[in-house]
Amino acid sequence: EEEDVTVHILVDASRSMDFGDPNKLDFARRAAGALGYIGLAGMDRLSVAFMGDGRTTALRPMRGKHRAFDLFTFLSAPRTERHTGLAAAAREYASRLRGIGPLVLIGDLMDPGYLDALRDLAGARCQLSVIHVFAPEELDPVVPPDARLVDQETDGGIEVTGDDDLVDRYRTRLTEWQDEIATFVSRRGGAYVAVGSDLDLADLLFDVLR
Repeated sequence: EEEDVTVHILVDASRSMDFGDPNKLDFARRAAGALGYIGLAGMDRLSVAFMGDGRTTALRPMRGKHRAFDLFTFLSAPRTERHTGLAAAAREYASRLRGIGPLVLIGDLMDPGYLDALRDLAGARCQLSVIHVFAPEELDPVVPPDARLVDQETDGGIEVTGDDDLVDRYRTRLTEWQDEIATFVSRRGGAYVAVGSDLDLADLLFDVLR
């Protein structure tokens, strides 16, 4: 008996994603477009949404390759979200979710409520997977001796002294954060991948996500 599967793709559209060279949000849009097209080509029902400012902006569920243009148009539209509000957005999406199937969250998860968001999405009877997106300069930062780091979503800043010890502690915390999310997702039967926004889309699809 064939099962009617719904593929859910959620893209973080907050200001922290509009960063990096290559841009993280542009990478997330392309990844969502590629994965969405695979779902449409497989005749699965597809649900795609942007997350930001504590809510989701969703495209009406669709099916069939002929809807690919609608998918790409939706994904390429300008975004006005600023804050993530990841937990509230995930809770909203999970509460009205229809259709069981894989759910892929694409974003940088730079939000205090990231674990609450993952918990709500994983509890929606879908198989949660996470594509954790980083700009190259977030994976390998260069911090001047006297620097001011500014939060893109809140404009809040902090003065830091850039040295090898600071960068080492940053990399350690980054690895711990990735491991925490990977463990959370894998215990619920999903997949976790951390990728740089400079990763070629073909490599993402046919190597990393294989």
